Amino acid sequence: MNRRRGLSWGVVLFLAGMTAACRSQPLAAPAPPHVEPGIKGNWSYEGRTGPANWARLLPYYVCADGREQSPIDVRGAQPGTDLPALDVRGYRETGVAVLNNGHTVEVEVDEGSVLEVGGEHFDLAQFHFHAPSEHQIDGRAAAMEMHLVHRSESGQLLVIGLLLREGATNAFLDLFWRFIPPEPNETPTDVHLNPRDALPADRSYHRYDGSLTTLPCSEPVAWYVLRDAVTVSPAQVAKFLEIIGQNARPPQPLNGRVVQTGPSPR
Repeated sequence: MNRRRGLSWGVVLFLAGMTAACRSQPLAAPAPPHVEPGIKGNWSYEGRTGPANWARLLPYYVCADGREQSPIDVRGAQPGTDLPALDVRGYRETGVAVLNNGHTVEVEVDEGSVLEVGGEHFDLAQFHFHAPSEHQIDGRAAAMEMHLVHRSESGQLLVIGLLLREGATNAFLDLFWRFIPPEPNETPTDVHLNPRDALPADRSYHRYDGSLTTLPCSEPVAWYVLRDAVTVSPAQVAKFLEIIGQNARPPQPLNGRVVQTGPSPR
C-alpha cells in the first residue's frame, strides 16, 4: 500500500500547530495563572483533563482564547453567495488501516483521493469518528460524527463533517468496523473502499471558519458540515462507545462568525 503515513492524525495535528504558531498574529494568550499538577501533557474528554481544562495543558491556550474554535451549534445559517460545490469525483478506491489512538478510531488511507473546492485541491489524509456528534444542528446532536480531514499543498486544513443518526446499519462502516483494535493499536486490513461511498447524495453544507476540535485546537480550519445525515446502527454506536467512549468536545462560542449554506453538486 502507498499509505499516507506522513499525514496520520498525529502529524496533521503537529503540522496544524506549527502553522498556527507561524501566523503573524499569535493565537496564544499569556500563560494561565495556575496549571493543576498532574494534568500537563495528558488530555481526555472528561474530568481534570477534559475539554474545560485543555487550555491548562501547556501550551494549548488557544483552546480557551481562540476566536474561531470548533465545533459549533449550527443555528440560523445564511445562504452563501457563489459558494463552490464539494467535488469528490477525485476520491479513489483505497486500502485502509484502522487505528485506535486512545482518543478516536482513525482510518488511514492510501494517497490519491483528492477533494476539489472552488478550483483548489485538498488531499484526503484520513477520517475519524466522534460520539456523540461534535457539531449540533439547532441544539441537537447526532449519535456520531465522521470527520474527513484534508490538507492542501499550501498546508490549509479542510474538514468535512458528516453526521450519523441512529437507524439502519451503515454499510460503509461495516466494511472496517470489525477491525477496530480493542486497545490503542493499528490493524492493517485487506479492505478496499471509496470514501465517496460514505457521503450522502446531497452534499450541500454549512460552511464556517473554525479550528481543530482536539488538541492543539489550531486555527484556521475550513469546515464543511454536511446538511444531510446518514444512518448508523445502535450496535455500531455501542461498539465504538465500548472501545473509545464518548469523545465529543462541546460546542464553542461563535464570536460573531457567520455560518453560510453552500450548494449541492450540480
